[in-house]
Amino acid sequence: MAPTVDDLRSQYENSLLAVAQSMRDAAEAAELFANAIVNTPIINGHAKEKGTAREEDAVDGKRKRAKKDPLAPKRPASSFFLFQNQIRPKVKEQHPNLPSHELRKLLAEQWNTLPEEQKNVSVFAVFSVSCDVLLFASSNSTSNKWRTS
Repeated sequence: MAPTVDDLRSQYENSLLAVAQSMRDAAEAAELFANAIVNTPIINGHAKEKGTAREEDAVDGKRKRAKKDPLAPKRPASSFFLFQNQIRPKVKEQHPNLPSHELRKLLAEQWNTLPEEQKNVSVFAVFSVSCDVLLFASSNSTSNKWRTS
C-alpha cells in the first residue's frame, strides 16, 4: 500500500522539525565557541590562559622581561647575513663613499636577485664548516664521542 499524502506531509514536517532542532543546537554551540574566543586573549596565535601573568612581577602595571642568559649560545647566522658578510667588502671597494644605509639597500637588492638554490648554498657551507670543527675535535680526543668544544 502506497503512503498517502497526509503520511508524506507528516514525515516531511517531522524531518523539518528535526533539521530546525539541529540548527538551533549548532547555533548554540557556535555562540558558546564565540564567547570562549572573545573572553580568551590571543597572543602570538595561542590562547593565553587566565592567571598566567604574575602580578608580583609587574611594575607600574607592566611585566618585567626575563633576563637573558649571557652564556646562552647564539643563534646561527642566517643565509642573508652570511651572504652579506661575504659580499660587503667587495661592494665597499666598488662604492667607497656610499653611506651604510645605501650599502644595505644594494646588498638587499643583490640578495633578492639571487635564485633560491644559491641562497641555500650559504647554509650548506656553514654546515660543512661546523662538521669540520666537530670532526677535528673528535679526532683530537681519546674517546670516540663527538665533542663540540
